[in-house]
Amino acid sequence: MKYVIWIAVVLLLALGVRGALDRSRTNPNGDSQSDKRDASEPDVSEPVVVLAEPEPGRRAVRDLDAEAQRARIRSIRKRNEEGVELLEKGQIREALAIFEACVQDDPEEPVFVLNLAEALTQLALEVHELNGDLARAVPLLERAVGLAPERKELALLLAEWKRFLDSEAELWEYESPNFELVFDADRPEFLSGAQDILDVLEGTYTELESITGSNPVGEGRARVRVVVYDGEAFGDLMRLGKWAGGIFDGTVRLPIAELSRDRRVWTRVLRHELVHVFIRSLGGRGVPSWLNEGIAQSLEGDIGAQLERSKELLKAGGPLPLERISGSIVRWKDEKEILRAYAQSLLLVDWIATRYGQDLPLTLVRACKAGTSPDVSFRNQTGVELSTVLNDVLNSL
Repeated sequence: MKYVIWIAVVLLLALGVRGALDRSRTNPNGDSQSDKRDASEPDVSEPVVVLAEPEPGRRAVRDLDAEAQRARIRSIRKRNEEGVELLEKGQIREALAIFEACVQDDPEEPVFVLNLAEALTQLALEVHELNGDLARAVPLLERAVGLAPERKELALLLAEWKRFLDSEAELWEYESPNFELVFDADRPEFLSGAQDILDVLEGTYTELESITGSNPVGEGRARVRVVVYDGEAFGDLMRLGKWAGGIFDGTVRLPIAELSRDRRVWTRVLRHELVHVFIRSLGGRGVPSWLNEGIAQSLEGDIGAQLERSKELLKAGGPLPLERISGSIVRWKDEKEILRAYAQSLLLVDWIATRYGQDLPLTLVRACKAGTSPDVSFRNQTGVELSTVLNDVLNSL
C-alpha cells in the first residue's frame, strides 16, 4: 500500500512539472523559466471589459455645451412670451420683430411659426383697415398663409383681397382732403358727379368728427378709400346677399345703380359705412359687431321707422345671444338671422343711449381700445349688467 501512495505522489509531481514546462514554452518572451505573471493579472483567454472614464476636461466641455443649449432655449421661449404680450397689447410691429427672431433661431418650433403668422395677419389687417392699402396688405397675408396653411380662413381672406385688387386695377381715382373716390370711368354720370359724392363724403366726415370727437385722417389714418360699383359687380365681388347695401373692410365699398335717382339711398349707406371708419379709429379691432352695427345704424339719420321694423323682426324671430353677435355678422348664411342681428344691435344701442346717456355707446367703444370689454365697461359706468338691459329691451317689445 505504501508503494502505491508513493507512486501516485510521484506521478502528480511529474504532471506538475510537465505543466510548468508547457507554460514556459507558451511564454511570449520565450523564457524557459516558469510563468512569472502575477496571479492578479487577468487570464488572456478571458475577455476584459474596461469602463473608460472621459477625461475631466472633455466631460466639463460637454456639460457646458448642454447647459448653454438649455439656456438658449429658455431665452428664445422668454422672448416668444414677450412677443405674445406685445401682440395682445396691440403693439404688432414690435411683436412681429420678436417672432421673426424666434423663428430664425428655432425654425422647427411650430409655436414660434404660428405666432409669426398671427402677427403678420394682424399687421396685414391693420395696414388694410387703417390705410386701405391692399397692395401692401396682400404680401403680408400671403406670407402668413404660407406659414400657417391650416388656417383656411386666412386663405379665404387672401383670395378675397386679391379679387378686390384685380377689380380696382382699371378704375379711376378722385381725391379730396379726407377721401379717395374710386369708380369706373366708363360710367359717364360718375365723371360728372364725382365731386357731388366727395362733397357728401366730406360733409358727413365733418359731422361725424363733431359727434365722435375723433378725426381718423388727422390722427394718422390714410385717406378713406371709397369704391363705387354697379349693382351686379358689387354682388359678384362681395358674394353677399341682397341685404347688403355696402361694406367697410378697410375700404368703403357700395353699389350705386343710378347716381341721381338713388341719391337718398347711397347717402345713407355712405353715412353708415363712414361711422365704421370712426369706430375703428376710436375702438380698434376689438369692438363687438352688435355695438359697431348698432351705433352705425343709430347715426344714419332719422331712424324712427327703422326702430319699428327692428322691433317687429325681433318679436318674430326672438333674440340672439350677445356672444353670437359679437363676431362678424356679414358672412353668416341665414339672411333672416342677419337681419335679426342688425335689429337687435340697433334696439340695444338705442336703449343704452336713451336711458343711460347719449354718449355712453361711444364710451364703450373707446374702452375697447384700452382692452376693456363693453359688458365690463357698462357695468363700471352704470352698475347694471348688459344682460339685464337686453331683457329690458325684450320686455319692452
